Amino acid sequence: MIGAFGDIVFESSDKRLLTFDNLIRTYSATYEEHKIINYKPRLEFTGPDCDELTFTVNFNIWDGVFPQTEMNRWLEKCRNGKEEYFIIDEWFLGVNKWVITSVSNPITVIANNGKILKASVDITLKEYP
Repeated sequence: MIGAFGDIVFESSDKRLLTFDNLIRTYSATYEEHKIINYKPRLEFTGPDCDELTFTVNFNIWDGVFPQTEMNRWLEKCRNGKEEYFIIDEWFLGVNKWVITSVSNPITVIANNGKILKASVDITLKEYP
């Protein structure tokens, strides 16, 4: 097992290949802006913002993964709004759970019978403290 997001397991074996690419974690802070006449505004630090993760998951029927099924799993997770842990190896990424805030779905190969053979999902997660 490479890792998991909730019940979706990332793995690499001779029967199934389901991995992610381009994992980016973004940290940010929040500020209030106080306007001052004839001067630049003053910023006031109000605290950390929730972290964000972005990554891509590729689905290829020749790797033992059914793209339509996997795409639907990510879509359902996004629409359900359930917070879940993101695990890489055996450690939790962050101290809090994560929610899916967006899913985009490029489809790259479709067979002549309409079956999706190769696709991916671009996922954005937000920390859920």
